[in-house]
Amino acid sequence: MQRPRIGVDLMGGDEPPSAFLDAIFGLKDELKDTVHLVIFGSKDICAQVETRDDPTLSSRIASGVIEMDDNPLTAIRTKKQASMPLGLKALSSGEIDAFVTTGNTGALIAASQLFLTNLGGIERPALLTSLPTKRGIMAVLDVGANVTSTPEQLLQFAKMGIAYQLSSQIKAPKVGLLNIGVETHKGTPLQKKAFDLFSKELGPSFLGNIEGHEAFDGNVDVLVTDGFTGNVFLKTAEGVSTLHLSKLASFAPKSAGDLKRLLHDADTAGALLAGVGGIVIKCHGNAHPLALANGIKKAHSLIEGSFLQKIKDTLPKV
Repeated sequence: MQRPRIGVDLMGGDEPPSAFLDAIFGLKDELKDTVHLVIFGSKDICAQVETRDDPTLSSRIASGVIEMDDNPLTAIRTKKQASMPLGLKALSSGEIDAFVTTGNTGALIAASQLFLTNLGGIERPALLTSLPTKRGIMAVLDVGANVTSTPEQLLQFAKMGIAYQLSSQIKAPKVGLLNIGVETHKGTPLQKKAFDLFSKELGPSFLGNIEGHEAFDGNVDVLVTDGFTGNVFLKTAEGVSTLHLSKLASFAPKSAGDLKRLLHDADTAGALLAGVGGIVIKCHGNAHPLALANGIKKAHSLIEGSFLQKIKDTLPKV
C-alpha cells in the first residue's frame, strides 16, 4: 500500500520557513516511514530537505511567494510558480494526497477554486475548525473562507458540518446557528432567512439559534456562521483561552501546562477547507512550528480514515 503523500507549504506565513524545518524533521522521525512529506519551498529550504537523504522526504522548489498582504486573485494569476499554487496543482493531479499551508487565506480559497473541483451541491468551500466543548468536539464553519454568505450557502455549510461529524462517528449531529439571541426573530436578515431554511431542511437536527456564550456547553455538534463572524468568534475564543491560561499559570503552573496542551493555538491542527475535492489544511499565518506539525498529523489521519470518500458518500444523504 502506498504511503500517504502530504504536501507542506513553507512559504508565505509570518514565520520564516527555516523555523519550521526542525519541527518537520522531528515529526518525520516520529511518523517514520508511514508518510511521505513533500516540502514546497525556496531553493535553500529544499537543499536542506534533500540533505536528509530520506526516500520518504522530498521537495519542490518554488520560485515565488504569495505574501499575506498580496491581493489573492492577482497573486494567483501572477505568481504561478509560488509554493501555494504548485502544491494545489500537485493535489489536483494526484501527486499528493493532502496539502498543508500557513499562507494567505484569500489566495488559498481562490487557488482551490481554480485547481480543485467543489463537492456536489457545494457553491463555496468553508473553513471548518474543531473546538473542544464540555461534552466533546464541535465543528465550527465558516471561520474565514467567505466574508459574506447567502442563507443557502449557510445551509450547505451545515450539511458539510453534519457530514464531517458523521464521518467522525457522531451518529446524529445537532446543528446550531450562531446568533445574538436564541429567539427566532433575532439577527440580521441573513440569520433570519437561514433560520427558516434550516428549520425546513434540517428538521430535528437543527436546535435553533445559539449565542456565543452557549457554544461551548456541548449541546450542538455543528455551529454554523458566516466567515466574518466565524473568524471573529474563533480568534476571540483563542484570545480568551490565552488570557485564562496566563492567569492560571501564576496560580497553578502544572494545570496551566496541561490546559495549554489542550487549548493553545500551537497545539491546534488548523482548519479544514471543507467542500473541495481534496484534503486542504489551513494553519494560522502566525502558526508556531508545532501547529504546522499538528496540521500535518491531522492531514495524515484524514487520509488514513478515508475522510474525503466518506464525505463524498455522506454529503448527498444529508
